[in-house]
Amino acid sequence: MHISVDCNQITYRDGLPPLAVVEVSKIPVMPVHRASRLSGSFIEFYNDTKFDEYKDDYLEITFTDESLIENPMQLLKTKFPFLLSINQSEALNRGALSSSSISEGRKTALSGNKSMQDIFKTFVQDLYKEEESIQIINELLPSFIEAAKEAQEGERSV
Repeated sequence: MHISVDCNQITYRDGLPPLAVVEVSKIPVMPVHRASRLSGSFIEFYNDTKFDEYKDDYLEITFTDESLIENPMQLLKTKFPFLLSINQSEALNRGALSSSSISEGRKTALSGNKSMQDIFKTFVQDLYKEEESIQIINELLPSFIEAAKEAQEGERSV
């Protein structure tokens, strides 16, 4: 839109503000980049050339992955510099990190009725699928218990 005011044609009225001739005309505006909404797996965007034609578009990407991708915006910005938004609701809806399980886990942890080991188990179960969490808990729990004991002993000696 273009607005011009001709100050040479001002009409003065008795006791009222002056009037000026104003002309308004439309100017076509062409966007610098197209805006596109795309959907696919993270790997398709990161490794494949399938979406390369959209590298200069403003993008909103929806991932179809079942698991959450950590920091995908940073990983994809080099390939898609005009990336505006990433949606990982598919992973959230499939339970990779559902808000209801997180809030239950937090309630359990904050209740004060659980040991450090139980809180750790709840934390790992919130992050991973059941099979993965059992393996991770079995691998990490002994070192977690040892670190917790050392921390408690350090607090007592201070």
